[in-house]
Amino acid sequence: DDGNAMIFQTAAASTAVPQEVLSRVVSTAKTEVENLASCDKIAGVARLDGSRSHCGRHGLCAWVRETKAWERFEEPERSAVEAIATNTPRPGHSVLGKGTFEAAKEAWTTLALGFADRAEVGEAAIFRGAGAKLAGINWLHD
Repeated sequence: DDGNAMIFQTAAASTAVPQEVLSRVVSTAKTEVENLASCDKIAGVARLDGSRSHCGRHGLCAWVRETKAWERFEEPERSAVEAIATNTPRPGHSVLGKGTFEAAKEAWTTLALGFADRAEVGEAAIFRGAGAKLAGINWLHD
């Protein structure tokens, strides 16, 4: 067991993924990590959440929800970060709109940097396992 395979085993254990699917994912990930590790420079974009339209169960939004990370910030960032993480419009608003995302930009970027540096599952963890160093966060990147 290498650390990269364990990442996928841990992630899949809670979702009852069939063993043959898990084996294929681990094999593919191991090949990708070996390919990345052989490069002089590693460049890529790691998605920090499962979906652009709705925050995932294991990514950045889930971590922000579980830790109530918005409590670290003052208004208006505080309510904007909470709104994005919970997929719920801010009080007095009917949608998660441009204003919410703009109000959360600096705080969300700070949270994303911290999350990417310690995420145990997902693309950021794979890149770190291959020796990549975090270079920055692309705001609202798809």
